[in-house]
Amino acid sequence: AVPFAERAAAHRTIAAAVRDQPDRYAWHLAAAALDPDEPVAVLLEQSATLAQRRGGMAAAARAMERAGELSPAEPDRARRLLAAAVLALLAGEADWVGDLSAEVLAFAADPGMRTEARLNIGWGLLWSNRYADALATLLAVSAQAAASGAPGPAWDAVGMAATVVHQTGIATASAQVLAALAAL
Repeated sequence: AVPFAERAAAHRTIAAAVRDQPDRYAWHLAAAALDPDEPVAVLLEQSATLAQRRGGMAAAARAMERAGELSPAEPDRARRLLAAAVLALLAGEADWVGDLSAEVLAFAADPGMRTEARLNIGWGLLWSNRYADALATLLAVSAQAAASGAPGPAWDAVGMAATVVHQTGIATASAQVLAALAAL
């Protein structure tokens, strides 16, 4: 209930006391940060790596998401948010994957990052059982990626689109996936 300045000061004090505990140190510094702060973003990225090694994909995704929020440079922000989306994907959090990826689409200019974000959105739709939306998104990603000379993401998108066919058995979906495969 106290003003942010007092809370931030308390978090900085706690961070100083737990400096030998990298995760807690990073999170307390992050809680004290109001503006972008690259050194704290780096600490959170390291914390995410440690959490991932321990098998804590959701914790790793949260740390990487906050690292992205604190990143002053747009490419670092996009890279970290995409990494958070992949970690959220590994944690099985389809809606979170979509939210993180949509955030990247809102500001990232890099075509590769935009393609990766759209592919993540397609995955999220697929695993949320929104098959029609997933199919449309994934086929569009495949066509766009193929046209821009990125065969890897194009094939990944078609592979996920084939999962829609497998899970639904919809004949029109099968024809669309076969046409996308023929185009590749």
